[in-house]
Amino acid sequence: MKSKKNIHIITSLESGGAQKVLFDYLSSLDSNQLNKIEVYSLRSQDFYSKKIECLGVNVFHLNELRNWFYLIRSIFIFDGYFKAWMYHPCFLSILARLSFRRKVFWSIHHGDI
Repeated sequence: MKSKKNIHIITSLESGGAQKVLFDYLSSLDSNQLNKIEVYSLRSQDFYSKKIECLGVNVFHLNELRNWFYLIRSIFIFDGYFKAWMYHPCFLSILARLSFRRKVFWSIHHGDI
């Protein structure tokens, strides 16, 4: 049986509504649950990057090529869910679902809706 690694992928970790919801969610978890989570951002380090790392969660920024390998490795090797925050990560989650049969959850936040 594969070990679990839950992946949260978000467009950026700048100061915004979806990012705050992600941070608040992670803050509510205990350390055993946080050890099973990785956060991937499509952009470089920003407002919530260090805050999430201080919780004990690994944060990877996909603007660096080597972090794409970590993402693919985590999707392929570990079981768990794939949580996509906002629009662009939802497209990546489709690949995770079709290629690796992961459970996928979408969380789209938009201020004008």
